[in-house]
Amino acid sequence: MVLVLGVTAGLGLLLAGPAAVSRASLAERAFWPAWQRLWRTARQLAISQHHETVLVVVPASRRVELWAPKPWRCRQTIPIPRSLRWLDGPTKTDFRFNAQGWGQARTVHWRSTATGHHWQQAVQFGGSLVNVYETA
Repeated sequence: MVLVLGVTAGLGLLLAGPAAVSRASLAERAFWPAWQRLWRTARQLAISQHHETVLVVVPASRRVELWAPKPWRCRQTIPIPRSLRWLDGPTKTDFRFNAQGWGQARTVHWRSTATGHHWQQAVQFGGSLVNVYETA
C-alpha cells in the first residue's frame, strides 16, 4: 500500500510541473492576440472620437487598461498572465494615441517565467504594433 502511494505521489509530482508550464504557456499565447486587439481598439477609438486614448500597463495589478475621455474612465482591461513579467519598469507605463491614432515609437520587453522566453515588441512611429518577437 505504501509503495502504491509512493509511486502515485511521485508520478503526480512529475506530471504537475509540465502541466503548470503548459497552462502558463497557453495563457501567454492567448494574451498576445488580446493585447493586439486592445492596442488596435485604442487607436481606432482615438481616431473615431477625435480624442487622445491611453493604454496603461499596470504591473502591480497585472493588467492592461484602455482609458478614453468623455469622461476619462477605464473602458476595457485584459489580465496579464502570471508567468509574464513586464521588463520596462515596476511602475505604470502608458502608450498614448492622439486624435489621429498616432503614438510614440518604442520597443517593449516581456519575459516568461514559465518558458524563459523573452518577448520583444516593436511599435512603429505612428503607433502601429508591428510585430512580436519571441526569443529563447
